[in-house]
Amino acid sequence: MRALGLNISGYISSAALVEDGRILGAACEERLSRIKRDRSFPERVTRWSLDAAGLKLDGLDSVAVAWNPAHNLARNFGMLSEANRMRGLYLAYVPNSLAAAFGLRADEVTEQAIFGRRIQYVDHHLAHAASTCFTSPFESGAVVTIDAFGENDTLTIGTFNGNNISLAERIQFPHSVGSFYSYLTEFLGFKPDSDEYKVMALGAFGDPEEGLALKKKLEKTYRLGIADGKLVFQLDLSLFDHYLFHRPRDFSALERHLGMPARKGGEQLKQQHFSLAWAQQACFEEMVMHILHHARTITGETRVALAGGCFMNSVVNGKLEQQGSPFDSVFIPPYPDDSGTAMGAALWATLQGRQGIQRFPYRHNFFGPYITPESAIQAVERRKLPYLLLDNPAAEIAARVAQGEIVGYAAGAMEFGQRALGHRSIFADPRDKQVKDRVNQHVKRREWFRPYAASVLAETISDIFGFDPGFEALFMEKVGIVRPEWEERIAGILHNDKSVRVHTIDEATNPRLHAVITEFNKITGVPLILNTSFNVDGMPIVASAEDALGCFYACGLDSLVLDNLLLTKSPTLQKVARP
Repeated sequence: MRALGLNISGYISSAALVEDGRILGAACEERLSRIKRDRSFPERVTRWSLDAAGLKLDGLDSVAVAWNPAHNLARNFGMLSEANRMRGLYLAYVPNSLAAAFGLRADEVTEQAIFGRRIQYVDHHLAHAASTCFTSPFESGAVVTIDAFGENDTLTIGTFNGNNISLAERIQFPHSVGSFYSYLTEFLGFKPDSDEYKVMALGAFGDPEEGLALKKKLEKTYRLGIADGKLVFQLDLSLFDHYLFHRPRDFSALERHLGMPARKGGEQLKQQHFSLAWAQQACFEEMVMHILHHARTITGETRVALAGGCFMNSVVNGKLEQQGSPFDSVFIPPYPDDSGTAMGAALWATLQGRQGIQRFPYRHNFFGPYITPESAIQAVERRKLPYLLLDNPAAEIAARVAQGEIVGYAAGAMEFGQRALGHRSIFADPRDKQVKDRVNQHVKRREWFRPYAASVLAETISDIFGFDPGFEALFMEKVGIVRPEWEERIAGILHNDKSVRVHTIDEATNPRLHAVITEFNKITGVPLILNTSFNVDGMPIVASAEDALGCFYACGLDSLVLDNLLLTKSPTLQKVARP
């Protein structure tokens, strides 16, 4: 059975093509449209995924949408009814958009059985759940999804076994852990449902004493507990108005409660803003731990699969490892945000309830468009750019990084998800104490307080960070604290609290990046490298060879390795001598 999964829920659109549980292709529309956080119908990705698989629309059995508009039509929301009608229009929006994308006549798409294919509307949190359960290494376990909202739900707890998922407990909007975090993100002057990762980073600069005082105030804005054996989470709606979608935010009540004004975007950050971010993160971590303890109790499971935008928070993910999770094993996919629901919807359509169909646990997320040696050469020669052909790209990258260069790298299949894991990456030397400022100012052009991640040889992770042997962070999804003896050696990559977001690399899973770090380790004795996504602030991660070339010449990268081609900005193009 073949299904096309679509995420059109409003934050970032995406599509995924799945055949009997095997992922054939997946990407976010922004990567191909080159519009950051593109929310339009994922026409380009849909066309690419079908073309790459050698299929046409009539080769699909199902189109699975990661939002069920029936829930939004089930009751009258009063003043929210206008937004409600817009959600209900998904029933027409999907077939209409597919028809436009593939040049079909109106009389071919008037029925919901479009092109003979069934359109399935999958509950948003079920799509989240499927995206993690059906790609996890577990045959069975608990599942927890937490986000701002999907239809009516903001949090679900359930179980999965084989190809069956069952959700048992739910918290419904407007009471939302995700909205708690996004509302305070906007209070701090950042964009909600977008910049939460910036606030997470900001919290490392908070003053603990001031932060604790603010945390006590924040704890009075919500109720978290257990009643009659069920989870309870309630926001004080006199202090939060996130549910009034049609109105501008009114922070006056929360300002009085916290004793500080809301920050306007662009205003200078003050210590109280750092401390509020610290308190916000601390409350959030306690919420997540409480929810997971409850999930462990009611499910009796020892393993858990997690999804939803809240699990993009790599700090809380890391603490599940270092400070103790109620579960023995935890899985978080590389796409826990809404982009992953496209894959979840397609997996749900092809696997749910089907016996004897094999699931495919994935240890990578390389599901997007390819940069091949041929496409790299064509892109470079079309622009008449000088280049060198490399017989060992990994050694060249490592040598240049060890000599202080900032190097862009683009090759193979693009990553699906918000993080670049070595196929569309920028590499730099973590030993350089000024490397964060150099990358921020000259390449990424982003805020000074945002940290960078480290890709680490898996066998060395427990030596450098406070994780147990055998720990994995295959998708750069967890933050760890550096051991004291390594602080000076990798000072350039440490955040203010001595933390680093980590990405473990083994040769079988990620041979390209493993080769780079192995070569870098031979030169420097440091088995990790700074790894950040190949883009500049405000632009999507590069997808094609053309995108990589455009970004390279528009920012302060020193050199670019495009598949096995070397390009530099030096008037003398030559390979570097290994130090």
